[in-house]
Amino acid sequence: MATPDRARFHIMQEVDVSCESHYDPIRSLYTPRRSVVLATFAVSWPDGTPCSLVEMYLVSRFRRGVSVREDGGSLRAIVAKLAHLIRHCWRIKRDFWELDDEDVYGLVQALMEEMKPEAPLVHVRDNNTVRAIIATTVEFLLWVQTEVMVALPLIGVGHEYRIQLVERKVLDTRRNRYIIQRIYHRLPPRDTKEPKRPISRDKRNALWEAVSRMAGFSVVPPGWARSGDCGSLLNQYLKARRELLLELLEATGARPGELSRLSVSSNEDCYKSQELVLLTLKRRRHVERKIKLQPGVAMRLSVFISKRRAALLKEIQAAGAVSYPIDRVFIGINGAPMSERSMVSEFWRISKVAGLEEYQSCMSMFRHRFITKQVAIHLGIYLSEENKTREMMTDADYRTILKKVATITGHGVEASLLHYIDLAWDELGTGNQVDAVVAIDASIESATTQIISIIGELENPAGRSPAGLLQAAKETLMNMQQELRAAVDKRGAWAR
Repeated sequence: MATPDRARFHIMQEVDVSCESHYDPIRSLYTPRRSVVLATFAVSWPDGTPCSLVEMYLVSRFRRGVSVREDGGSLRAIVAKLAHLIRHCWRIKRDFWELDDEDVYGLVQALMEEMKPEAPLVHVRDNNTVRAIIATTVEFLLWVQTEVMVALPLIGVGHEYRIQLVERKVLDTRRNRYIIQRIYHRLPPRDTKEPKRPISRDKRNALWEAVSRMAGFSVVPPGWARSGDCGSLLNQYLKARRELLLELLEATGARPGELSRLSVSSNEDCYKSQELVLLTLKRRRHVERKIKLQPGVAMRLSVFISKRRAALLKEIQAAGAVSYPIDRVFIGINGAPMSERSMVSEFWRISKVAGLEEYQSCMSMFRHRFITKQVAIHLGIYLSEENKTREMMTDADYRTILKKVATITGHGVEASLLHYIDLAWDELGTGNQVDAVVAIDASIESATTQIISIIGELENPAGRSPAGLLQAAKETLMNMQQELRAAVDKRGAWAR
């Protein structure tokens, strides 16, 4: 329940935002050009009154091409930032077009001074977060001035405006050129943060051990399961789902939103193709890409789909509950597809059990690790084929490598991968036989995670029998043996 001074927003699916019509001269009729936003938000002031200007602004951002997904996508991030502005305006009893420079600076101060209720000496947000909130506020107020209060000098560069902006030259990394940006003139300085690096092996193993411990946690059964004994089924499904999430994050470097949209029909035979089909996000149109999978990962994905997921859906249907005929690999225990937000929350819970809540630990660190390895692999191959050393490499050489990596990682512009070059050199070391080494490393790490999972099942009374666990351990070691032999054979072929 929202507190009295909080702005509120609620997601709405499939909203018709048509505002244009087309004239047919033959029939002399006007017909609307139908426009439907996949998801937007109903926004209200703290007293429940609709905040129509913000709702209109969200629709305008949708028409300008902002990413919108089932859970709101970028619109959710925008409305969450504007909620601070709504709350501030409510407290000082001013509407958006009545604000002046001191009012906006008051918002900056309030955001910087807010402390965590559970930790009174810790700020709720850092300076960079405050700057991002004010940047969104500036964009919104500029829209108000341009589209609503056209004659009002509300915000801009120059003394005639009530809210002062300044122009700064900033680097647009996507276009690799400088652009002029208008920003509020009384922002806090940027915080210097430790750069987010690829996830370490220790953190990775801690997450897997946490998944094993979580298998013994009690699960609140959904409505369809309260009349029966489905605790064991739900625990087994959740454990398998968490393990698959960690495994695919590492094996594919996929974004959380891409994994949440992972298709069953496109991947149920992945063991045969040894490929994963992903829908690439952060594009103006839907683009699919394929990523090679290790045989063990492909097999476990196929087993999850055909066994764990199918068993859960069968129980849901047998209980007469609502069926969700949606083509998604990751689903909740009620049968509904997992959203990107619920997937992020799941990873946060795993990190907390692993004792990593005070450390840098997020899903994107798996992506950094995957991309670093991919750049290292292609860099090693390029050095071997072109007979070059590090000192001989040019910008054109690096861009050739990064273009190939971008097709795997789903990046639209290879320039956004340039900062991985140094990490790749660290990963590469002095050897050129990276592909074989990476294959050996992946095989050992995959086997390690499977053994951690098996150990976790030993501590779970509802898990498999000891004989079944020993058989699973045997199969894991045999798979590792085959993968290591294949990698060694490849390395020997290079040596020849």
